[in-house]
Amino acid sequence: MGVSFGGADYNEVALIVSWLTMALNGCGWLLSATILSSKLEILRHKISGGNQAGLALLSAASMVAVFGNLSSGYLLKIDTAASVLSAAAVMFILLRYVSKTKIGKRIREYNLGIAMISGMIVAVIVKMIIGG
Repeated sequence: MGVSFGGADYNEVALIVSWLTMALNGCGWLLSATILSSKLEILRHKISGGNQAGLALLSAASMVAVFGNLSSGYLLKIDTAASVLSAAAVMFILLRYVSKTKIGKRIREYNLGIAMISGMIVAVIVKMIIGG
């Protein structure tokens, strides 16, 4: 469209084109997931070899590796991004231990959201302290 995002020339038409582009981009992933889901189930069964615990461990390790890779660049410097990552990680680990208690079983489904909100609160506090 030749406009800058958030600029004075970013009007309703540019907004609609942005939304349409995002929707069309998402349709490709939905279509491929629909077509390939049965094939992925066969692949998942071959990888696990009937061992569901091993597959859960492999999935968890893959997610940790991906998020670790994406966030590793932010942890080298002390700023709000590093504070968010650190606070959310600490809070998530703490909530995992709390979720084993009687009260924690009620909030178990909300652990990730609570950890994210805690990270955002810490980011605001750090932003207010270090400025910027």
